[in-house]
Amino acid sequence: MKKSTVLFTIAFAIFFISCASDSSTNNATAKGSSTTPTIENTGVANEVSKVLTKGSDAADAATDELVPSDDKIDKTVDKVADKIKGILKKGKEEVAGEIKKTTDVVTKKADEVVENISKKSEEIGNKIENKIETTAAKVEAKVDDAIAAIPESKTTSKPAPPTETSQTTAPKKEVKETATKDIVNKKVWGKNDKPNHDYFNDLLKKYVTADGTVNYKGFKADDHLLEDYLSQLKNNPVNSDWTKKEKLAYWINAYNAFTIKLIVDNYPISSIQKLDGGKPWDRKWIKIGDKTYSLNNIENDIIRPQFNEPRIHFAVNCAAKSCPPLSNSAWTPANLEEKFETATKKFINNSQYNAIDKNGATVSKIFDWYKEDFGDLTAFLNKYSDVQIKSGGKIKFMDYNWGLNE
Repeated sequence: MKKSTVLFTIAFAIFFISCASDSSTNNATAKGSSTTPTIENTGVANEVSKVLTKGSDAADAATDELVPSDDKIDKTVDKVADKIKGILKKGKEEVAGEIKKTTDVVTKKADEVVENISKKSEEIGNKIENKIETTAAKVEAKVDDAIAAIPESKTTSKPAPPTETSQTTAPKKEVKETATKDIVNKKVWGKNDKPNHDYFNDLLKKYVTADGTVNYKGFKADDHLLEDYLSQLKNNPVNSDWTKKEKLAYWINAYNAFTIKLIVDNYPISSIQKLDGGKPWDRKWIKIGDKTYSLNNIENDIIRPQFNEPRIHFAVNCAAKSCPPLSNSAWTPANLEEKFETATKKFINNSQYNAIDKNGATVSKIFDWYKEDFGDLTAFLNKYSDVQIKSGGKIKFMDYNWGLNE
């Protein structure tokens, strides 16, 4: 029963008591019979009715007495009223008690349901997490087995001098590489979204200066943030419906980010050539989607042949002092062309990497290693150089410094 209903019932009963009291007094004085009022549909009403009936009988008996006093009549009425009030009070307390009992039962039941739901949710979450971990481990094991079973083939390695301090030019070397191949047991990656290069951009701005000096110690301190970005690349490989610029920006950032990761994982180190027997570009360790790549795969098997863009050599960075400086901002489809032009012009006109005059030039070894990408080298240099090399000018190449670019 609602509180408002209880209060209304009590108010009505008190009003009724008042009316009943007046009626009893008038009937007793007139020696007439009293009509007993009724309140239907409640246990309390029946009790009230009984008391009123007794009061009415008492009033009838009083009329049989000789000249009853007003005081006697008033006392009788007061007694009836007191009994009615007591019954009403008892009824109110009983109703309130029932309401409290019902409320307690409902509250207890609700708490039990909530607790049960919470336990079930936790159990389901744990089961899902365990299932994912188990499945991932099985898939990774099958992928590794499949990769190990692929026969090796020969491709062109990234050219490099035999030692870090060598002053001789570095011939191109032939190395054995594992061919890239689709794996039958593919990991389910979910929706193939495009990675957000802003994560990498923030790290580059924080730990790379405008001239390309890299703070690897800082990257190592924030290795978890770098790993978060690499996870985006791993879980969201290039999709066929991406634009050409989206694909190229992805691969440039992937090459640079994984190169930084390679140094960070082995830092402190004086040169990238200290790793993997001087051939860190040939080792397959970069997992993207369901494939595993080397740095040479990304540069020489994907970027160079697919995009036919010579300016990428001033975008990818091999962590050496003689490499074109690492940009302190990420590559995106929107800034790709502008960054290509800026990076190429700055590199060619920087005397640290190239010495150019009208009679000829001594330029970076990059122009020798990848001469097929540049075509007419003099024409390419003159397009970006502040100083124009005259026709027939002699081109020579600088020694390469493989010291770490920190």
